Amino acid sequence: MRLLFVEDEARLIELVGAALRQAGFVADCVRLLAEAREAVTLIPYDAVILDLGLPDGNGIALVEQVRRSGDKVPMLILDRKSTRLNSSH
Repeated sequence: MRLLFVEDEARLIELVGAALRQAGFVADCVRLLAEAREAVTLIPYDAVILDLGLPDGNGIALVEQVRRSGDKVPMLILDRKSTRLNSSH
């Protein structure tokens, strides 16, 4: 199974990419939306793991591009929302 992992944080790419490969997946890892766009047009992936907050754009743009092309590849969307804990509660 070939996966595309789109994440801008180098340490996460390293850790998740290694874990996916150790689990037997072929994992292509890219850091930018532009790289992901190129990858999905060149390679038929079995699934995409996608961070929404990328340095060169929002990952939703990739979802829209892929769906407009008719590709139904499953996509797991990751988004880190920071929440602030209020110590008064």
